[in-house]
Amino acid sequence: MIFLVIVVVLLLFIIIGAVNQTKNENKANEEFEDELKQLNFIISKKVVAGDGILFVDDENKQWTIKTGKDSQIKIYKYSDLNESEVYQDGESIAKGRAGSALAGGILFGPVGAIVGGSRSKKISNKCRVLQVRIRVNDLSNPERVVNCLSLAVKKDSTLYKNAFEAARNMAATLSYIQNQV
Repeated sequence: MIFLVIVVVLLLFIIIGAVNQTKNENKANEEFEDELKQLNFIISKKVVAGDGILFVDDENKQWTIKTGKDSQIKIYKYSDLNESEVYQDGESIAKGRAGSALAGGILFGPVGAIVGGSRSKKISNKCRVLQVRIRVNDLSNPERVVNCLSLAVKKDSTLYKNAFEAARNMAATLSYIQNQV
């Protein structure tokens, strides 16, 4: 009985901690958006993927990204975007450059990603890491990484499908930005 009480108390602490963390993240995101508005950044589109949020100002042809605990805002011109890639377990499964289409995974969904990224290696039914990597013209921070998934999950799970769809949406939006230059 005591063991059960201890387990329940621990679960309550975990849940309360998660709720507080979510509240803090929401507050930080709201503050980030308020700062953008003060800089006359007009949010045309917002794409959330994992620990990152891509903000697009299509009117002024600029964008920014908030990852993790970013506190500084760096606004990029559309022309500052060099390329973006979706990485799964260390392998590029989709790449976007100005004027080019994104590869298998972005165009054809998770099945295309598996085929496009497999290249004669064994295809795993699990994903351990899913990222969007963004390369920009910025000497101090030339690559931004958005972690969409960082735990082993089956590729047919809802968690993986949602993370993959969010990564695909972010990569497609970045491809749009590149094609506007």
